[in-house]
Amino acid sequence: MLTIKLRRSGRKGLPFYHLVASEKRSKVLGKFNDKIGHYNPLGKGEFKIDKDKLKLWLDRGASLSQGVRHLLKHFKVKAYDRQEK
Repeated sequence: MLTIKLRRSGRKGLPFYHLVASEKRSKVLGKFNDKIGHYNPLGKGEFKIDKDKLKLWLDRGASLSQGVRHLLKHFKVKAYDRQEK
């Protein structure tokens, strides 16, 4: 099953996250199918996402991880409405 989740990169003390579509059971730094966006929690909290790619993967049956769901709600991204419970 595909899921959209955060993939950590950066270095110690300076986190940076990529939003990726990958298998639910794959490792955090394992293989992924597509990069959808990125999130930088430091500074101003930069968050960029390709809404078309997000909608495409959701239409293909991907689910959202809890962290991604929280980020989308926080930044008020509306492409995930059908995933809300």
